[in-house]
Amino acid sequence: MPGRSRQANLFFILNNAIRGAIAESLGRPCTWGTYCLELYGWLEDFANQVERLRSADEKACNQYLNDLSYNALVKLSKKDDGVSLLDTSTPYLLEFRGGKKVLYRPLNQPSVRRKAAEHLKRWYGDRFSALAPENCLDLVRPGVEALRSGGMELPDACAIFERWQGEAERGERDPYDLWAALLIYAQTELLPVEGGPALRTGGTANVHMASKGEIESRFSLEERYLNAKRLVVINYAGTSFLAGRMVTTETHSDWDIFFLNLSRGGTEVRIVLTDPDSHAAEDAARYKMRPRTLMEDCPLDRIIGRNIHTLRDLVWRYPECDLRCFLTEVALPCAYLKAEFDDPDRDNLKVDLYLPSFTEYGPAVEVRPGRREQTVLDESQCDNRLRQSFLIFRKEQPELYQSFSDNMEQILAHSRELEL
Repeated sequence: MPGRSRQANLFFILNNAIRGAIAESLGRPCTWGTYCLELYGWLEDFANQVERLRSADEKACNQYLNDLSYNALVKLSKKDDGVSLLDTSTPYLLEFRGGKKVLYRPLNQPSVRRKAAEHLKRWYGDRFSALAPENCLDLVRPGVEALRSGGMELPDACAIFERWQGEAERGERDPYDLWAALLIYAQTELLPVEGGPALRTGGTANVHMASKGEIESRFSLEERYLNAKRLVVINYAGTSFLAGRMVTTETHSDWDIFFLNLSRGGTEVRIVLTDPDSHAAEDAARYKMRPRTLMEDCPLDRIIGRNIHTLRDLVWRYPECDLRCFLTEVALPCAYLKAEFDDPDRDNLKVDLYLPSFTEYGPAVEVRPGRREQTVLDESQCDNRLRQSFLIFRKEQPELYQSFSDNMEQILAHSRELEL
């Protein structure tokens, strides 16, 4: 068996600490296969996969379960239900993508944790019926301790889980929510997120329309996108938002956690850009793209190409990031940005209308050593002032939201994928 990957090592260290505490409490050994099936049994795709393999080949199934301590929860190839008829090192066949084993990746979101927590509470009640439910913390503490003592540099995870453990011990947090979050983190490296900030929709309005700049100042990025499970970006220069804060700060804020999880595949991101070689791109450069300032070495007709380069660099630096990019030749009249959440009441969709701008740029000036910028001659004609935007929340306008959402998905389906 080859050495463990970094992710599999995290899975082993955290779960082995919890497994040891369970074995000590039960007074008998707890095998890896039994442990994974019982504590991750709420992950239905994983449990069903094991049953399919067991019915096809009992020996292969036992080997697969024993190997989980080296692999984490890996997916089996769908071919022959994962049973390899070839002479390989294992009697089962794993699924690979991009040369890597494919892992199950449940989100560390409230609804997923609730499902896991309910399963864990039932399991604990069955195994330790004489103990109070909150005594499960005796099994969770070793896992939290292993974060700091396991030889891994995980300051963000340590800070969050130690805080959550303190809350659970004070009765301020469901201990099973903590346990579920730790199990998901061990499998995915996704830090746990809460429900997100409350939306300030403002009065009785159910469509919020103003200039692009005013909409973005009225509804913060955190309100619109924090903890989104899926982002669809169409014809919108959103790469700075995606690439700007991939590394956490020392504050361990929810916003930083969101960007850490995004880099680890916690948010599905789909981006559609105008094909830079199309007539639509030429039209956009001439009349539609007017940022207030423009770098001298990146004229309007190079903005899309630079965005593509930024996205490629992003995927190279964060290979776990679930980001795919597409190109369209359609000259769209607007840009879309849709965010979908664990809680559908937070789903929102922003539409930026493209109004033609005829302003030009002034001469470039040096704003700092090595950086020269141009500024639009007429600020009323720049994107944030000229473009009109409207923001729609699913809970306020479900039919209108669905209409735009369907159109976005159609554009995505009819675009050509770009290999990043």
